[in-house]
Amino acid sequence: MKTIKQLLLVIALGSVFFLLGCNSDDNAFNEQDQYFKELKDIDAYLSENGIQANTDEQTGIRYVIEDQGEGLMPYILDSVTISYTEKLLANGTVVGSESSVKRSWGSLIAGIQLPLLKIQEGGTATAYVPSFYAYGQGGTGNVPANATLIIEVELVEIHSRQLKKDIAIIDDSLDAWGITATKHPSGIRYILDQGSGDSPKYENNVTVNYHGRLLGSKVNFDSGTNKTFSLRGLIGGWQVILPLVKEGGSVTMYLPSPFGYGKTGSGQSIPPNSNLMFEVDLIEVK
Repeated sequence: MKTIKQLLLVIALGSVFFLLGCNSDDNAFNEQDQYFKELKDIDAYLSENGIQANTDEQTGIRYVIEDQGEGLMPYILDSVTISYTEKLLANGTVVGSESSVKRSWGSLIAGIQLPLLKIQEGGTATAYVPSFYAYGQGGTGNVPANATLIIEVELVEIHSRQLKKDIAIIDDSLDAWGITATKHPSGIRYILDQGSGDSPKYENNVTVNYHGRLLGSKVNFDSGTNKTFSLRGLIGGWQVILPLVKEGGSVTMYLPSPFGYGKTGSGQSIPPNSNLMFEVDLIEVK
């Protein structure tokens, strides 16, 4: 099962390989030059067609969300069912298309992964993808070498059996306890008192008061006062929800097991596939 970090790593590694792939040989193919040339072509196309697109900071891929959708977002998954169409930016020729096909996440090119990460189940998006994040110098099938693509995607369904099982358990428990929580598109449920200071980013350290329990338990398996942690070193549920909190705020998180300690658990206090509850006060962002 993919973790949040692994999902994003597919894109992040692409950026690293891109930087490392630059060649000082004047006669060699230069990926960096090709990449920026294609970005100029993409921006010209968007301008000529009056398309207002967003830019992903990690990859430079331009994208438009047509429908955000209302289901889960691909934070943690085993596989996805998607529909997609690939067209050449140069002339609009369709070079690839599949409808409601189930695919493992790792089998998808970055140019398809990126827009999927921006939407929820039922959502649709269009990405304008430099060849580096598509099929590169080699091309494939009907896709020529160094072809810039327009990729239209629909996220039909996320497949994550344990996650969906856990979400149902958490929702049933909250209903039974008369607790109303906000539903995050990751599947996490939370209650937020936002605060008024700075919000943490992935690279920040955070100072917190907290305690954690198994869902439905009154016994803490962990707690701390004025503890400082690197956000990037914490479990996935904290990485997803703490950026919603500002200094001076607090949050109660109900975490499906994949956002906690997953199928392995942690020591004797957290069995495998345990749903967790954390109450956290965010004291300071560093």
